Amino acid sequence: AREQLQDMGDFRVCVVGGGPVGLAVAIQLAEYSLSDEQKRAIKVTVFEKRIHREKGSKKHLWRGSAEGKRRREQVVTLQDDVVSLFDSFSNATAECFKGERVWSASRNLAIRDLEDRLLERAQADDLREKISFEPCPRPGWRKELRVYKDWLLYLQQTYNVIVAADGAQSLTRQAFDDHFCWTTLGATEPDLLFETDYTLGIGLQKEVVKGQSQALNVVLTLAQMRYLFNSEEGVRGYLNIRLTPEEFGELRGKAGAACSFSSPCVLFDHFNPLNACGKTRISWEDVPAISHAVEEGLQLFGLTKKHMTSIVLIPISPAYAQTFWMDPGPDLASICLVGDAAMSHHFWPGRGLNTGLKAAVAVARALKSDPAADSVLFEDFMQKLRLREMQGRSRSMMLQEHSLGVLCPRLGDLNISEEVEKLTASLDREAEEQHFATNVKRWRDRVQSNSSAWPHAPLLDAVIEAKLTLPVARPSPIAVNTMNDSAIPVLNRDGLPTGREGWPTHLQQIGSEVCPTGIFPDLKGGIGGFGSPTHRLSTPKVPPSTSYSRGEPVDCKRTATVRPPPIDTKPGLCGTLCKGGLMVIVMLMIGRSISP
Repeated sequence: AREQLQDMGDFRVCVVGGGPVGLAVAIQLAEYSLSDEQKRAIKVTVFEKRIHREKGSKKHLWRGSAEGKRRREQVVTLQDDVVSLFDSFSNATAECFKGERVWSASRNLAIRDLEDRLLERAQADDLREKISFEPCPRPGWRKELRVYKDWLLYLQQTYNVIVAADGAQSLTRQAFDDHFCWTTLGATEPDLLFETDYTLGIGLQKEVVKGQSQALNVVLTLAQMRYLFNSEEGVRGYLNIRLTPEEFGELRGKAGAACSFSSPCVLFDHFNPLNACGKTRISWEDVPAISHAVEEGLQLFGLTKKHMTSIVLIPISPAYAQTFWMDPGPDLASICLVGDAAMSHHFWPGRGLNTGLKAAVAVARALKSDPAADSVLFEDFMQKLRLREMQGRSRSMMLQEHSLGVLCPRLGDLNISEEVEKLTASLDREAEEQHFATNVKRWRDRVQSNSSAWPHAPLLDAVIEAKLTLPVARPSPIAVNTMNDSAIPVLNRDGLPTGREGWPTHLQQIGSEVCPTGIFPDLKGGIGGFGSPTHRLSTPKVPPSTSYSRGEPVDCKRTATVRPPPIDTKPGLCGTLCKGGLMVIVMLMIGRSISP
């Protein structure tokens, strides 16, 4: 079949996963195919279960509330140097990445809006003949890896290349895990790193009134590691609350459900407040300390509970494939990994989608003319990107001394009212507030120092002080103490203190940025990349406890898996019956799908 396709002159690419990364691959390949310089036609098929064809039309849309599905609520930060990689493509494609200026040299964009724009662009008149959409196998198939492998074999016999952009739990990658070897970052340095971090993600809806100053939101976020707020106009977006393992275990126990990065446990849903058994998902009265942390986080960023649309529990285990391209031979399609299927970030440093889009640009360029030769360059690029992002940015959050349980050991006692009273009485509230205010101002001075890149008006001391002292906005003593304790001293490149505390940005910023223009010089945009293929990241002068690691490959058999804390509360009868019923349904579906 593949020989017949080649004789027809078409180069056929299958993209499994139609999120922003997968759609970006498809759009670039389609535009390459339209170029006068391109000598062969490229046709792309995108497989995505969340996309459906509008009734009575050829147009494809995202499944939403009308189909019983919930769209993604996160707001992502796209770096200008990454977005500039798309400047050499059509204006219609570049326009998809427009967003609000919030952080320096970047823009914030709701991922839902980005998906809408890219899907619309992929169906535009000039690309319609180049890109087609198909549904993924029905859910019963995806529960059975063996049957999914049979479907992949069909794809390998039908297409020239398969691009796997199907997320952190990629079944495409799992089907060939002996080759790709999915490796948890914590398993590479067990003496220095912990494996799993935990967050509570709060989805926020947009209201008529804008939120508080985005400049204030930025410096409040940078100055501590309890709360991460990323939004459009200070409202629409996500508020993440970093949890200790004990806090995560308590919430997971109350929910009585499994949680993973790709399938978070839903604790609250404004549009569907009841679980499958018809009961409220969780009673916040049973977890007063965490409920208080949610209220404090909302208040810190000028929000209220009316803004909340959802609350999900998310374990984060950064992981990556040890290789990113598989060439099984001339009779079967090659398979490559991009996006979260290739490497799954700790999202606190905010580079997951940026990394995925860099990979999308690199793989599209590799497939443009000579995949057999350029696949080697793609693999080289991805290895350097992995080193920069996983052993750099994600690793900075996973050092054992940066665990919230280590930084804030008293959080585990705050469900006991006597302990709360005792801790509150022991704190010097004014001293805690002064320490935090001074730290916030130092971050303000740092981000405003580059006036050409800072997109906001100057943030005054009075605004910062009012946020921390006015009765209507004043955080509790325990909240301020927790934010102070969660912050890490930030060093300069010589390993000396800067006076700022917060994110470990001195570890995130190690080495040169990795950009596909360093491998493919004909690409435009970016920042020039890492230059020659022999480039190695520089090692800063930092203490041994925070030394930089290259993350040597580990045996696939040693690859760690997510191990959440044990559930401390057994689910009730209803939860047990729901799980049992679901298992019966899944088994019936699997049996039906594989029966002769």
